[in-house]
Amino acid sequence: LYIKNRKPELLKLKGNWNAQYARQMLQPSLHAWLTSLGAFLILRTDTYFIAVITGTDNIPQYHASYQLVSNLWQLAITLGAVSSTFISQAWQAGDTNAVKRITIRNVRIGLSIMATGVAFLSVSGQELMTLWLGSDTFIGYSVLTVFCILLTLQTQRGILVTASRATEDENYALVNLVAGILNVALTWLLIGKLGLLGVSLGTLIAQLLTNSWYGVYRPLRRLKISFIYYFNKVCLG
Repeated sequence: LYIKNRKPELLKLKGNWNAQYARQMLQPSLHAWLTSLGAFLILRTDTYFIAVITGTDNIPQYHASYQLVSNLWQLAITLGAVSSTFISQAWQAGDTNAVKRITIRNVRIGLSIMATGVAFLSVSGQELMTLWLGSDTFIGYSVLTVFCILLTLQTQRGILVTASRATEDENYALVNLVAGILNVALTWLLIGKLGLLGVSLGTLIAQLLTNSWYGVYRPLRRLKISFIYYFNKVCLG
């Protein structure tokens, strides 16, 4: 109704079906869907294991602790997410220097946010959780530390992969699926021995073996950023 009233000319546009263009979209769309499926296996299956093995009573405590760090992670990757359009434009224009500059800046800002937040949570995580949800809700610093490591690495990977995918590089489905399957297997093996810590460690180990390194290696190669340059600008700069 809004378009009809304000921009009626848009409804008069007539498109033409382009079968070749549709076929070109099929493969990257399938890869994107498989990448999302892998992400679900990595990040959304923990609560099912907790419910089956240890009972549902532990889910709120586990999820609240994860959400505490996840909120920080979502803030850290925001700039990288909204910059994808500008990276895509610069890439299409052949301006690789702009692509490098935007990507490096996003990673530095994202990791700085995570470092600051993780430092705070490492000291005052229990007090913050008690203030937020009340007493007897803190899961413990061991699990919280695993979450902090996991999502700090995920911040780096997420920003770099977003930049790489903005250049039509949709090649992360296989590694994401492998990470998801590893997460399920490791969680199943560790939850019985380590409880909630085993659940979080299963996810961390699965990511370390797959996405945490590939999600850095592949984007740097795609965006033509040398590892030495990246290390100097992000870690030392």
